[in-house]
Amino acid sequence: MLKIYINGVLDKSVYNADILNENLSFAPVTIGQKGLTGSIKDVELENKARTFAEVD
Repeated sequence: MLKIYINGVLDKSVYNADILNENLSFAPVTIGQKGLTGSIKDVELENKARTFAEVD
């Protein structure tokens, strides 16, 4: 599940109930890109199973 908020408002979300307990390898996480203008605040990454409705 991925939810993206911009200025506190949900902008995009992706959820696929058919993909459960996906085995993910550790890898670097990149937020933003070269030439990013602005700032990023309150980034939260969790390793916890949640339903779509549980994520604010």
